[in-house]
Amino acid sequence: MAMLELTINGKVVRAEVEPRLQLSDFLRDGQNLTATHVGCEQGVCGACTVLIDGKPARSCISYAVQNQGREITTLEGLNGDPLMQDLQQAFTGQHALQCGYCTPGMLISAHDLISRKGALDEAAIRHEMSGNLCRCTGYMGIVAAIREVGLKHSNGQQMAPNISGNTGFGLGREVPAFDLAAEAEVHTAAAVSLASGPPEPGWARLEQAFSVGQDMEAVWQYFSDPANIAGCFPGARLTAFDGQDIAGSMDVKFGPITASFSGSGRFDLDAARRRGVLQGSGADKRGGSRVKANVSFLLVPGDDGLRTDVKVTVDYLLSGPLAQFGRAGLVREFASRLSRQFADNLNRAMTGGDAGADMDGAGGISIISTTLSIIWAGIRSLFSR
Repeated sequence: MAMLELTINGKVVRAEVEPRLQLSDFLRDGQNLTATHVGCEQGVCGACTVLIDGKPARSCISYAVQNQGREITTLEGLNGDPLMQDLQQAFTGQHALQCGYCTPGMLISAHDLISRKGALDEAAIRHEMSGNLCRCTGYMGIVAAIREVGLKHSNGQQMAPNISGNTGFGLGREVPAFDLAAEAEVHTAAAVSLASGPPEPGWARLEQAFSVGQDMEAVWQYFSDPANIAGCFPGARLTAFDGQDIAGSMDVKFGPITASFSGSGRFDLDAARRRGVLQGSGADKRGGSRVKANVSFLLVPGDDGLRTDVKVTVDYLLSGPLAQFGRAGLVREFASRLSRQFADNLNRAMTGGDAGADMDGAGGISIISTTLSIIWAGIRSLFSR
């Protein structure tokens, strides 16, 4: 047993818990907070969503002991909140619920969304809420309710750009694949500057750094061939490269879910500054998820001249059923782990060893404990094509 102390809905709670007790079970069975529903128990459906330190999180894939000292807010904790009251009324008025099982998670996520971004258009709402699944409504009423409340709490002003090119689920049309052929030429110069400005609206940014035990010239020569980079990632395959345009795929496994992303992009190098940029897109045709990313890297000589520091900046946009895996905390945790693994394999490959040694899972990434790996793996697959 472990002693746990945390704050739930403004009240300090102390209890002895089993180390493997899920936060969702602790809330429901230990605290009688049954608005937190348990659906898939794999972090996919979003029914168990709560706020952890003010940010939405899946309570079914978080151990209670991991939340030592944190502040948890469930739907019960937002009782009387003006925004939540408006959302509840709008969900009723717009017929945004049927069985109601997904509704608590929908309300928590919608509350967070409006609090952060205010009014959004229909396409943006569908993108932002794609991590919460509903089997009953067809989402039309849910989208209408969130749009209604968002406009009310933003004084009727539209605050988010239309991203209809990246969404479309439930709209009676097939979601188009990303096409960056026209965009790549326009944005490449800015991307090479390595995060010179904030990411585009609706995009997320991830920054990582790692070291390679080789001098900068050797590392630059290795990075100049994307086939070398692909060889350091499990499940990555480079299918085409003509010196600039690039295509490839990557298989990713997490828990019971398997995704196979394939796509294309543009790879540009600035040899004078030892910088590079990839702009590309990928799609999992089976699951319908899509990722769009701008990846910039910069090589910097180490202090001793015998190693090279690699700095990577990723701006990404994910849409479709796997969009919930964009939660930043676990993405950063997994990215740090993958960066170390990539650096180890890069060092091994550059010294004549097997680049694929010690990888997680044969033929693809398989990390059940960090399900959010799909984002970073998908983005890394774009970089490696």
